[in-house]
Order: sequence, then C-alpha cells, then structure tokens
Amino acid sequence: MSHSHEGRVMALDYGEKRIGVAISDGLGLTAQPRPFIKQSNQVVSTIQQLIKENDIKEIIVGMPYNQEGKKNNKCLEIENFIDNLKGNVSIPVISYDERYSTVAASRQLQDLGYNQKKQRGKIDSMAAAFILQGYLDKKK
Repeated sequence: MSHSHEGRVMALDYGEKRIGVAISDGLGLTAQPRPFIKQSNQVVSTIQQLIKENDIKEIIVGMPYNQEGKKNNKCLEIENFIDNLKGNVSIPVISYDERYSTVAASRQLQDLGYNQKKQRGKIDSMAAAFILQGYLDKKK
C-alpha cells in the first residue's frame, strides 16, 4: 500500500535555453541538483522519463514574480509550459514563487569559487534546488 508521502518531488527552473532540474530525496527532506535539460521539443519526454526513473509524485515549477509579487511576460511563458506539462503527465504540477532563487544560487556558486562563465551550466539546476528546498521546508 503506498502512502502519499512516498515518492520524490521534482523542481524545474524554466529558462529560454535550459531547464534546471532538482529532485528530492525519498523522504522529501533535501533537494539535489540534477543535470539541466536543454530546451528542445524533447523536453516533455525527458521530463516523463525522469518521472518514471525517479518515482516522482509531484512537480514544482519556479515562477519568477517581480518584487511586488506581480506576473511578468516570463510568467506567461512558464504558465504555458505548465499547462503543456499538465496535459502530458499524470501527477500534480504546481507553480512556486522563485523570486530569489537564481540570485541565491548565483551567490552560493560564487562562494564556492565559480565565476560567471563556470556558473552557466550549474546555475539552472542550483536554482531549481533552491526552489525545491524552499518548497520542502514549507511543507514540513
């Protein structure tokens, strides 16, 4: 018998070129960055694969509201992405306020000694991990 708290949560940080990916541990306590997904028409099938391989029960998609909590053009693009995803997966897809995740991720990578150029491939999934960790901490 499966309980609702089993399975992992996956967070996506949607970007024009890359989608950052982070997946929680089995207990839903910690977020681990995973390799980003390159934007292409394969994105949905890649996500479907990740759901299968990692027993994902819920997807969180970062929503970059502005300082006042209002939506911008990027939010509309992400809402379309979420709608598309909802039509192609059988688990909940939830948007989550990610206002400060990229800034926080960038700061942490700088602290770890990554310069802007080196950050490029890492920042997306790091931002996704920040989004996911924030979400997991709120659920506790």
